[in-house]
Amino acid sequence: MGSLCQYFPNTEAILHAIYRDMLSQIDLVMKRFDSAEYLALPRVEFFDRLFREVTDAEADEKLLFAVRSIMKAFPILAEADRAHAEQIAEGLAGFFRYYGSKWPMTKLKRLGLYIYYIDGGTWAYRNHARPCEKEILEWEITVFKTIADKCFE
Repeated sequence: MGSLCQYFPNTEAILHAIYRDMLSQIDLVMKRFDSAEYLALPRVEFFDRLFREVTDAEADEKLLFAVRSIMKAFPILAEADRAHAEQIAEGLAGFFRYYGSKWPMTKLKRLGLYIYYIDGGTWAYRNHARPCEKEILEWEITVFKTIADKCFE
């Protein structure tokens, strides 16, 4: 613990660094999908693969749930999550627009935020019901895709 404290001034800074690292895994997936290779995929396949890879990129289940559970006590974590939500929503809105949604960008960003925050509910469900991984992935992807498809109607 002594050597850890030489790099971080307090517990909040340690938690912030861990959370930033967890979020960066999702950012890497989003950046990878913002490429000609992925954007050449048909819309349905693109979003299916994107949502699956983002879900897979999420960190250790217990650690992520623990960090999200203590956000109220550590404002820096809540602010990091809020900023990350905005960034992901912006990226999703861009993907929706690229694939032909006619919705205004502000509405597409709100849709992206909604999808982001549904994921938080999914983590609460995982902690409460303890379903198998296949069920979690299947339901989560289905919910994300169903909601995202609304902007293409």
